[in-house]
Amino acid sequence: MSRLVKDDIKSISGEIEAYDLRFKEQTGYFMDEVARKTVHLSDVPLPYRTAVISVTSGLGVISGFAEAVCAILRHCSADAFVTKASDVDGIYEGVMKGADILFLADDARFVALSVSARALAENGECTGVGFAEALACCMGCRREKVLVLGASEVGGAAAAYLAGRGIPVDVFDTNPNVLRGMKIPGGKITKLDAAPRLREYRYLYDATTAADLITAGDVRGDTVIAAPGMPRGITEEACRIATVIHNPLELGVIAMYYKCASIMESRKGECDC
Repeated sequence: MSRLVKDDIKSISGEIEAYDLRFKEQTGYFMDEVARKTVHLSDVPLPYRTAVISVTSGLGVISGFAEAVCAILRHCSADAFVTKASDVDGIYEGVMKGADILFLADDARFVALSVSARALAENGECTGVGFAEALACCMGCRREKVLVLGASEVGGAAAAYLAGRGIPVDVFDTNPNVLRGMKIPGGKITKLDAAPRLREYRYLYDATTAADLITAGDVRGDTVIAAPGMPRGITEEACRIATVIHNPLELGVIAMYYKCASIMESRKGECDC
């Protein structure tokens, strides 16, 4: 998980409505619609009470992070709040205030969980599949090959999701050990030994954390790039040519919420007597 900094998230609360409109122009769907597609949740569930808890371990709290996550959750109609307390005391506060879902992150992991429903959503996986679905939405009925750059958690989740949708995927990573260790769930994923020519692909998924990896010479006017990584791996000039779907936190958080919500919806009534 890439550690965000204050500048990455400072504008999210004030700009999420406008960004979501741009997202729909690119994909044909709002972010919550794309996120619900990843978990086959056709209807919007009733808002779940959701607590966002700051964690002080490791490098400490990122200023504005909890507030940005809360704003994103409220944007997708969650009944979200930020706890006053942090760490274990924050978990206690969230539960005592009736939270159904808890969001919390440290240096290694960003998760959402519901103890009552035994639901767990991890940001790397949810970000990976959320942006993969956004790319698939841009394709419509087409099933054109996607090049995934980066075979770690986000890229691996994206490749598996796209392959599961019947979309052929090529994957490349500059670290051959990471590429060799990547699990392939089906036959539609090809691991590339040599660096690919990016311009030959219409659909790209940049799961790296390398700045300015994709340049103007790598894209065409019809190129579509899903880019969840931070820093953004596409140059400004390339962004003016290609369609670039990029946000540092929003889609991943919404996908986490709906993954938990979908599990909770599926288990309603299991404990009824």
